[in-house]
Amino acid sequence: MRTDLTLLHRFVLSQLTSMGLDRSRLILESGVPEWTLTGNGVHVPSETFWRLWETGARMLDDPDVALRVASRYTLKSTGLYDYLFTSAPTLGEGLATCGPYVSAVTTNHNFNLVDDDAGPTLRLDMVDGADATRDHTQLWGLAAVLTRARRVVDAPLDPVR
Repeated sequence: MRTDLTLLHRFVLSQLTSMGLDRSRLILESGVPEWTLTGNGVHVPSETFWRLWETGARMLDDPDVALRVASRYTLKSTGLYDYLFTSAPTLGEGLATCGPYVSAVTTNHNFNLVDDDAGPTLRLDMVDGADATRDHTQLWGLAAVLTRARRVVDAPLDPVR
């Protein structure tokens, strides 16, 4: 079973709520156990994160909800995972921490920074998921990482691929 850390759910819930959605309804419809939304965060089945995106997109009638939420990403939202990224001496080294430590926030993704003939490439692969829920989750993951990078880099960051 693939899992996601409820710190992710908490951030998304806070953003969807700030967009006008009812928090209790989001929790109920997505199936996030409410007891997991306090404390240090625990891993729950990835299906709850997918349903959270699906519910938010439907309730807002917004197919780009994942991009909107990811653009609001705040540092420290994922605890240790953000710390490892932000404490790296360079952006490349920070991005390189994403792969080996991604299991701190999800076991449903593989994250790699590879350097090939075309230059550095950030690769995010989702293990389980289908349809729009996969798209939302993938867009969220990539856009959140890039937003996080923009928060720590004191220069324009314009990714190519």
